[in-house]
Amino acid sequence: MRLLYVADGRSPIALNWMRYFVERGHEVHLVSSYPCEVELPVASLHILPLAFSHLNSKRARSGQEGKREAILRVAIPTGLRTVLRQWLGWLTIPNMARRLSTLIAQIHPQIVHAMRIPFEGMVTAVAFQGRARIRDIPFLVSVWGNDFTLHASSSPWMRRYTRFTMNNATALHTDCYRDQRLAKQWGFREGLPAVVLPGGGGVLLDVFYPPKDGVRDVNSPVVINPRGLRAYVRNDVFFKAIPLVLERFPQTRFICSGVAGESYAERWVHRLGINQNVELLPLVKHEQMANLFRQA
Repeated sequence: MRLLYVADGRSPIALNWMRYFVERGHEVHLVSSYPCEVELPVASLHILPLAFSHLNSKRARSGQEGKREAILRVAIPTGLRTVLRQWLGWLTIPNMARRLSTLIAQIHPQIVHAMRIPFEGMVTAVAFQGRARIRDIPFLVSVWGNDFTLHASSSPWMRRYTRFTMNNATALHTDCYRDQRLAKQWGFREGLPAVVLPGGGGVLLDVFYPPKDGVRDVNSPVVINPRGLRAYVRNDVFFKAIPLVLERFPQTRFICSGVAGESYAERWVHRLGINQNVELLPLVKHEQMANLFRQA
């Protein structure tokens, strides 16, 4: 089977979905909305930066362009970046949709799977309107945790494109029944294929497993925050909790992935005086994350 994924190619969740089909011999193509490199042997990899995704990318870039992006990431906090994407991200959709439409026509997959509504599902829905010859290809959309509850009503443009995506999707995957109901309210048609499956895909036991030398010393625990900064998460509460933990367990190490270079996180670490116990790392893959557990 020939599959085309439109997804964030940095995401372990998206990569796990693709890995299942790659390992079973299917032809898997990836169109990533973020600059990335993937270790999976995909048939092709294409980068279509959506909604200024290069400003959120933790992938190092050289030259003047990389310096400008680093400055913008420091100057524009995470919350403001999310608001800008919600209000202005739609401006990138028409051009990227034309490019995606061309890719779909060239690859001609048997299924196109957009793994999120904003902005992967949105650009795919528009792309399908561009060429008559690709309109019969099934268009599957996966809904992630806050596609409806946070993003859909955040701006008139997000409302319009969320509804347009649901009106044009021919199949739906969610990880809870509530999103199935919300999808219908946003225009997903009755009678079309829909399924509820765990979105995270579980834990890879060949990657995450206990250390061979037994149980880790509980007096020197390691806490890993793998999620980076999110505009809809109380990141300040996480950092404020660290001194309370250190009062009881002063040897605790806190490893934070995907926050290196984020001024918000650096300010909290400095303000709370927890520099010795906190590491701010760039985005790391789940294999690297597992190694951090074992080596710490």
